Amino acid sequence: MEQLTTKDWITISISVIALLISIINFIRDRKHVTLRISKQGLIKRLETFDAIPAFPDQLIGVCIDFRFLNSSKYSIGYFDLVFKDGYSNQPLACTYKVAFRPEIASQELLGITINDDVTHFNPMDSNYGTIPANSYVFKEVIVSPISDRIRVNVKFAQFGWIPNFRSQTTKTRKWKSKLIKLSPEETAILQEQAAKLQQEVQKQLE
Repeated sequence: MEQLTTKDWITISISVIALLISIINFIRDRKHVTLRISKQGLIKRLETFDAIPAFPDQLIGVCIDFRFLNSSKYSIGYFDLVFKDGYSNQPLACTYKVAFRPEIASQELLGITINDDVTHFNPMDSNYGTIPANSYVFKEVIVSPISDRIRVNVKFAQFGWIPNFRSQTTKTRKWKSKLIKLSPEETAILQEQAAKLQQEVQKQLE
């Protein structure tokens, strides 16, 4: 075996450096978004700064926030954001900005908690959207659960290495799933509300 000359080593070194640069550029330029999903607590109503209700006959719901961080130079879309019961997989009702009346959707909204604390509410536009390049996006949704567990699923418009076998049409899209668990106190409040609603329905039928 012939011994490598200095020229050969220089050629190999240049090739290795070029390969490393290509790998670094690939990692730096690839689409990358992280998402943190968490529960904030119970909200009994949404209203404007002038105390105008966002909806008539509002019910207590769970506020869930979404914190998107897009550290890439590309805008990344998300879609098929759904909320399901953690036991039965039944779809759950939720509040998106598209459901508000135009005069309400154009205003800043406040969330009133069970303890009458006031918090700013930043509604998610709909179950799909776009995270701009190099940005941080904070959005919230009010969900109406039927048990103490809420399953949150969302997909991204980018290739995922782990297939989503539950999806029939987008198995190779990147996805995230999160199980939200309610506390015994939160569950008791929601059960009490459900019982009152059932009593009101029965009275109307009598």
